[in-house]
Amino acid sequence: MEKRTISETIIDLESAALEAWHDGNPSPYLELYSKDFTYFDPAHEKRIDGCDKIKELYENMRGKVKMDRFEMMNPVVQQTETMAVLTYNLLSYSGEAIWKENYRKTAILHGTSHVFSKYFLNFVHYTC
Repeated sequence: MEKRTISETIIDLESAALEAWHDGNPSPYLELYSKDFTYFDPAHEKRIDGCDKIKELYENMRGKVKMDRFEMMNPVVQQTETMAVLTYNLLSYSGEAIWKENYRKTAILHGTSHVFSKYFLNFVHYTC
């Protein structure tokens, strides 16, 4: 698979997940995460390990996150043959309020383009 195609796919997956998240639906994110997913949340004192734990957290938030819109700014995917790292700045808008966050997400790449989304594993989410 070409690097550009992988970059576009990763950015498209993230953008679709963000769109759903900003409407209170965590399902697209949960579908991307591997069983050994690791998450650092600024609201939690410790790292969250495992897809079951993040699913529990996200399900408690289902329907509660509502934003008017978002901007995924400066998305860049850097990759090797087996790994890709997505970084971007996120602006989320709700009325006059603007939330600014920085993201870095890492994916282990497996398979070919026709099964890429099923093998988008080890998606690690860092927020600042």
